[in-house]
Amino acid sequence: MVPYRSFKKAIVITFATLSLFLKSADAQDIKIASLTIPKLFDDRDTGVYADVLHQITKDYEHNVEVAFLPHARLLRDLNANRFDCTYVATNSPPKWQDNGLDPQKWIFVGPVATVNIVAFIRADSPDIKSIEDIKDKLIAVDVNLRGVLTKLGVEWKYSTQSQFQLARMLARKRVDVVIGYDADFVDIFRNNPELQNLKEASYVIESVEDGLLCTDTEKTAKFRMHADNVLNQLRSSGWLQNKFDPSSSVE
Repeated sequence: MVPYRSFKKAIVITFATLSLFLKSADAQDIKIASLTIPKLFDDRDTGVYADVLHQITKDYEHNVEVAFLPHARLLRDLNANRFDCTYVATNSPPKWQDNGLDPQKWIFVGPVATVNIVAFIRADSPDIKSIEDIKDKLIAVDVNLRGVLTKLGVEWKYSTQSQFQLARMLARKRVDVVIGYDADFVDIFRNNPELQNLKEASYVIESVEDGLLCTDTEKTAKFRMHADNVLNQLRSSGWLQNKFDPSSSVE
């Protein structure tokens, strides 16, 4: 039996290892490739990024199918044009190019949020105040950010797409520094006693916007316009800001 979930107004989440989509999918259905982001977006339809995607798709006239893939598989399938969009993606053409995607053939839709690429350290470690402070450290990095470190001349020992695995390596002193997106680690640190001794360093390596990244095709044009309109409405109403920063709630 194939496990999948069907949501109101047709988000269908499939397990990528089974490579299965709805057989009766309309030619205008949109297929989105995704990576799991613990606590923020996963195949159980939980997290703030899932909430945003529901807002985008709930009134869209065609189905939207979301498949969660391992990182290498996601890149292969995007390069083979097996998907129309990827989510959550960053608005960074150099990063797209690092992943084999031609920036002339992809269009960013967003932003959904602004995230920082930062260093994480143990609480008793000296603060990281510049890129020079990490060049002599033993580093583990989010697999999506290897290209960022390469361009900065920084070498790493380990890379993985699992934020929890990265955090555990740091907590267990297998590495000195972890490089990742700040938003990815907030709930992981908060909800795991083993990780309470970890903290974010003060140095921000880079700030990037995230959102949807879609192929520049006639098929996706209507979806891109719809998504852009919805995000503009969510932004102007304060809904997006409140989702990512509840303390800024607008009455």
